[in-house]
Formats: sequence, C-alpha cells, structure tokens
Amino acid sequence: MLEEILVAAKEKKVPNFNLSLEESLRSPERKLQGEALLHIHELSTGLAEILVRDPRLFGNQARMIQSGYGGWVGFYPNFVNEKLLLRLFKTGNVQATIEWLRKILTTTRASAKLVLAVWGVKVDGEIQVTENIKVMPIHLLPDCDQKQALLNHPAGNWGVASISVFDMAKIEAAVVMDVEIAQVVATVGEDGEAPKVDRSSDFARLREIAQFFLLVGARISIPGMAWLAYDDADLNVLSGSTYHLTEVAPVHIPRQSELDAEELRQLVTSYLALSGDDQQKIKIALFRIDQASRRREVGDRAVELSTALECLVGDDAKTEMTHKVKVRAVRLIGGTESQRKKNATIISKSYSIRSSLVHSGKVDLRKKHKVLSEDLTAAEVVEEGLLLSIELVKKILSLGNIPEWDIFDITDFPQSVSTESTTANA
Repeated sequence: MLEEILVAAKEKKVPNFNLSLEESLRSPERKLQGEALLHIHELSTGLAEILVRDPRLFGNQARMIQSGYGGWVGFYPNFVNEKLLLRLFKTGNVQATIEWLRKILTTTRASAKLVLAVWGVKVDGEIQVTENIKVMPIHLLPDCDQKQALLNHPAGNWGVASISVFDMAKIEAAVVMDVEIAQVVATVGEDGEAPKVDRSSDFARLREIAQFFLLVGARISIPGMAWLAYDDADLNVLSGSTYHLTEVAPVHIPRQSELDAEELRQLVTSYLALSGDDQQKIKIALFRIDQASRRREVGDRAVELSTALECLVGDDAKTEMTHKVKVRAVRLIGGTESQRKKNATIISKSYSIRSSLVHSGKVDLRKKHKVLSEDLTAAEVVEEGLLLSIELVKKILSLGNIPEWDIFDITDFPQSVSTESTTANA
C-alpha cells in the first residue's frame, strides 16, 4: 500500500500550488507542507488497519511514547499515519520507512535531552555548566519539529490583533539536561494508563539555571518552549512541548554582552552547594532581579529591586529594614571608601524611588538624584541598584552561605578593600 501511496503522491497536485503532494511534503515551507497534509489523508485510507494487522508492528496492543514534558503521548496507528507518510516521502523508500517504524516500536532505552529554550541569550557553542546540564545554540540541538519551529520563527512577524516582543526576536539558545530514558515506548495497561513519569522537577531546575544568565552578561532571560528531544533524531516523531507562561514581558530584548562561561559554571556550582534555605533565598532574589529586568516602569523596577535586596540581606525583624539592607549590602560588597559611599547612596535612593511609587502611585522621572558628584535620573539609579544586587548575589555565592546577620552586624567582615570592585562603580 505504501508503494501505491508513493506513486499517487507523485501524480496528485496540491490545489493552488503547481507542485505534487510528494514535492510539497518535501518542501521546507511549513505552510506548503500543511496544505499537502490536508490532502494526503485521503490517500492513506485503510493504512491504520494494515498497521494493526501486521504483528511486526502494532498488533492489537495500544502503545504510548515518552515525549513532551516527560510524560506519555498516544502512539496509535491513527496518530502515526502522518509521520509515517512524511518519512516515506522524505526517503522515497518503503522498506526503510517500515524499518524506521519498527525501530521506534522496539527501542527500549535511549539517551535524550530535556530542552528549555531561552529568550535573550546567545552562545556560539556548547557550555558545560554541570555534569549533566549545558547551554547550547538552538541549531546544535537534535533535529525535531520543535527545533525547526524555533529556527524558522519569522522574527519581525508582527501579530494581527496584537504584537509582543516575542514577535520580533528569535530564540537562539537553550538550557539542556542530558537524561537517560529507560522506557521509550510503553504498552498501555488494562487501566488504560502508561507507567508514571514526572520530570517537572528537572524542568524546574533548568528554569533556575536560566536565571543565572543575568549574572554573567545577559540583560534578559525568559524561558520559552520546553520539550524532550531524543539524541537519535529517528525517535523524535511527536511535536509535543509545553510553555512556561510569561507573566511579565519586556518591551524589547536588548543585546547581551558576551557570556562568561567559566563564571557561569562557578556560580551554578556554588548555588547547588548551598543549604536549602539559602538556595531558596537566592532563587527568590534572582526571580525578583529577573522581573525587574523585564519591567519598563521605574517604580515597578524599584519595588522588585528592594524585594530582592531584602531577600538577600534582610531578616525577620521588620524594623529599620532600609538601614540594615544598606549597611549589610555595602559591607558585603566592600570596595574603597568612595565605592562604599556610592553604593550606600544608590541603595538609599532606590528605596526612596520605591517609596514614591508605593505611597503616591507615581515616580518623578525628571527629578535628579545626587550620587556623590553625579546627578542621576530615577531610571539610572535603579539600574545601578540592579547591578549592585547582581554583585551581591555573586558575593554570597562566593562565600558559600548567607551570613548569620546577628553575628555579622557586630563583627568585622574580612576582605581586601584595595582589590574589591563593584559593578556599580564600573
């Protein structure tokens, strides 16, 4: 039957296109492929029944394949028709197409990657972050529908009803976790379910790692499409994926500076070595820094900044919080006397901007804020504050823990004043 379909596809034309079904399905144009698929199903009538009758293939057992968010997706004959025909037209070889399907159905273990694409990040090659987590350019990922969708995303394709930053930029990199899939295809049990699989914690870890880009050169880091990709592209037969809903989107994605791969490895290693409580505080602080980096309004950015600072150097006592945050942050970061004065002023002014929003609902964008010899706008003050918060996260990670503040506040904090530098003074 596949031979007959192959012959018919060469003769049948796609309406409105001067191409055969076979030529259309081989085309890199996804619109043309989609138009051809609408007409190919009529040629495959009865194919599902043949797949079921052949004992080398499905037989009478319902199957599922591990895909998408690490769960299972139905892999029944009716679901396979389209992929089988696409494979047939790609190879032009009936026997090779049947062997491909048998290979999938009989594969047990396979290496794979959990992939989280990230807006705002670009790398030239692989960066090994931990033993099983790396950063990769999209074009180096295993071939699959999800990869092709991102590579072919038409940047500048403005929406009809609305537009967003995601219409105007490509995703160019992904955080990737290498995993071993112990069971690629499963037979559905009597209860109609496949074995339980839950990789949500793995994808949560990838989202954590993605926030570290903000510490090493990225201005924006926004999780996008997530999926499971087998290293053997033959196994990537389904296009299932998921998305992390974006609550706050920037108005544009700025160009990043070059990522420091070695610093990224060191920071992530230090983070993973923290105690659970300290790790949680760093995670929350990074989330707030991330949110601040996306927001446009200065007052909103100042609120996120103060939340990040209080998470890092605050305590359960809510009195004199601004003073404690300023003194602890400045002492931790260190630097020359001039640098410390500047950092202290930046933090005080950032809190003042935050208070303006909280208490009056607005921020005076024309007002100049005196920072040593400089006159800065509210936007410039908050931007300096965010750079300070990034430096503070790095400092805590280098220490290996968040200090016990009741001890820290009454003792000397050892560091070299002459060699310390801060981002705020850069």
